This record gives sequence, structure tokens and C-alpha cells, in this order.
Amino acid sequence: MTKTFDLPSWGAPGNMTGYTFKQELNAHVLRNFELFIDSAPLDRYPSVYYRHGHATLDHKDPDNIGWVGGEQWECLFFGNVTDDAVRNRPHGNERNSEGEAYATKMAARFSNYCANGRWARPSGSPVQNGPVRLLEIWKRSPGDIWIHKSRNPFYWVDDNAIKSLLHTLATTAELMKADRQDADRMQRTKRDMTQPAVTQRSISPGMQNKPHPV
Repeated sequence: MTKTFDLPSWGAPGNMTGYTFKQELNAHVLRNFELFIDSAPLDRYPSVYYRHGHATLDHKDPDNIGWVGGEQWECLFFGNVTDDAVRNRPHGNERNSEGEAYATKMAARFSNYCANGRWARPSGSPVQNGPVRLLEIWKRSPGDIWIHKSRNPFYWVDDNAIKSLLHTLATTAELMKADRQDADRMQRTKRDMTQPAVTQRSISPGMQNKPHPV
């Protein structure tokens, strides 16, 4: 599914829950965008999560950059899980027939940030061996289950200053567009091996002083 650059109605700081990234971020890093502009071309930014969906700011698949979600979607499970749990998820048509049972199993085994439809940081965290990543399971409509595995773990955010910085990052459409161009260029370069790697783009005035994590 190709994501959109258009800010959805649910994309507001008050609806934010947190972000996924390879490491935990703080306000100092998020405020110093210009210090990290030479970061690696992929995994430069977190994906920012809200109660009804999320914004992906960079990805190797250009169509995966943008906003996705829906106010009518029902969250069945949302939490960090181990790799074995991700590997055993239903695929293809099995998602619709087995997705709800799978969500119940995940909620019994791992902390669920959306238990019974209520978003909150789980009290206590079960001991988990090895790395974890976010797994989210949504019912988009009757008989239509969407299962999404993230590249990185999820970090819940309570601090309003960090929420504001993350929201500024997520709503900078120019970043999404530039990163989709970078990802598309990298895909084409990989296919034909004749074009140069991602070129360093100049920062326009509209992108100056925007938060940029590492």
C-alpha cells in the first residue's frame, strides 16, 4: 500500500503514543537537526506513532514513506515482541482467518499498549530474551486484519516536549518527499548499478532547524 504525504485528522500531538527507532531518543538530539544531516541514508528518522496510525519518515521502499492508519480501525494488539513471535505470524489470507486469535496469543505473552482498546504504558514488562520489535495488529473492517512488523522497538512517550518535537518531525512533508526520492534513487541504483549512490541534498529554508534524530 502506498502511503500518503497528507496529514490525517488523527495526526495531532494529543493522539501521539510514541515512536519506533533503533535507539531511545531525547529532546537534545531531536532539537539538533543540523548536527545529524550527514547520517546514513536509511534509518535516519524514527517512525512516529499515534492512536490511529503512524508516519514513516524513511524506508528502503519508497512507497512505505508517509502516513497510514484510520480512525475506524480497531487495534487488537500493539507491543514489542521477539523475533520468533514475528516469524510465526499468519501470512496471506490466513491473516483474516487467524489474525484475531494470533492477537490474543500475543497479548497473553507480551505487554500490550492498547489493551481492550485503551492506550496506556503497560504496568511492568515481561522478561524477554533477545531483541524485540514492534508488532501491531489492526482490524480495518470485518474480515480484514492488518499485521505490521516494525524494523525497530517501540518507545512510549509521556514527555510533552518530546511529543512536540516528534510531531514537528512527522509533519514536515518536505522530509518525507525528499526521503522517498532518496529511497527511489537507491532502488534504481541497486537495480542497474549504473547510477551513483544517494547524493547529499541541500537543506532548504523550510527544513532548517527541524528535529533530526540519530
